[in-house]
Amino acid sequence: AWIKDGKADLDSADITTLWTSYLRFRGGHNIVKIGPNSGQTNQGLSAIAIGQSAGYANQGNYGIALGDNAGRDSQRQNSIAIGLNSGQAHQGGPTSGGAISIGQKGEKLTELSTMVNEGAVAFSDDGIPVMNSGLMRRVLEYSLPLSVPIINHAEDLDLKVNGQMHEGFWSTCLGLTGIPDISESIMVNRDIELLDFTNGRLHIPHVSSAKSIEYIKKAKENELNVTSEVTPHHLYFTDEDLQTYNTNFKVAPPIRTEDNRKKLIQALKIGIIDCIATDHAPHTIQEKEEPFDLAPCGMIGLESAFGAIWKVLSEAKMDLIDIISCLTVKPRQVMGFDKDLFRRGSNAQIVIIDPNEEWEFNLSSIYSKSRNSPFIGQKLKGKIKTTISKGFFFEI
Repeated sequence: AWIKDGKADLDSADITTLWTSYLRFRGGHNIVKIGPNSGQTNQGLSAIAIGQSAGYANQGNYGIALGDNAGRDSQRQNSIAIGLNSGQAHQGGPTSGGAISIGQKGEKLTELSTMVNEGAVAFSDDGIPVMNSGLMRRVLEYSLPLSVPIINHAEDLDLKVNGQMHEGFWSTCLGLTGIPDISESIMVNRDIELLDFTNGRLHIPHVSSAKSIEYIKKAKENELNVTSEVTPHHLYFTDEDLQTYNTNFKVAPPIRTEDNRKKLIQALKIGIIDCIATDHAPHTIQEKEEPFDLAPCGMIGLESAFGAIWKVLSEAKMDLIDIISCLTVKPRQVMGFDKDLFRRGSNAQIVIIDPNEEWEFNLSSIYSKSRNSPFIGQKLKGKIKTTISKGFFFEI
């Protein structure tokens, strides 16, 4: 039997049909979001790993780490403990991250050690990059003794300015202000240089450009303590898809060219990029119906995650077991969580999939309260059939 009294009872498991899932920060920002915005818009919680309620159970996600888009600081450290049990994190229960700077203003560090004591598992200013290099240096210096990753949204705001999409042929054709790929890679390079100087611990969220991959590759060759992630939408779409002006394609960092997309896939296959994270970011219909230049960045990614990933990466000849590892074991390693969730006696957390089922993602596929997904109408491959978590069975 796989389950006995809600506990794992496995001598072995066929990982092609059984997988344990714990996805990203947003980083969140989305691990699965090792950074999304989980739940309703503007509730002050950002999912570092995918999953919430029916939405996350529907796509085989049981672990959720709450990042911080509310700027938790020393005056709000108790909010980290709300609804959390510190012993749950490593068994798929909720965990929480904290802000790097007070009010996410990028000026003064929060009470990092106090928040770690309250259960914070990572630090990030979510979608707001730490532009102050001195502040980024200091937080990286703290990351090693605190044993937590620092997650910085890699985007130089002085280069992004009011950009709406990737800068290139299609931004010119569509008349939308472009965001150059160097706006990301310059920040990635700066953070890696600071990492080398401080000997800290850095996680780079939602990598989108080939230039960034080269900096990460060099850092790994130099044995720096750096990890990174890529999102399903950066693996799946290109800037050409924005021809419809669908604001659900508007994300940060922007969806880039086919060449960048192919290089992201290759970097994931050979291990330069460590894992996959949804960067799940819900918004209301009203927000996304604004003109393109006024609409907020972000898309939901829970329910479409596996179908999109498996479709793209199976076509790229990436092994299913390796893909599952990028969604499960490796994100947990990034966060420093126990990765052996098949251990006898542990809470059973299993997902059953049909990797061969082809299906269309539509509005009825969405269990989240938000609907801002560009995957609507897409033909996906690989269907989540059942999620088992802590004795509960969710059949799809």
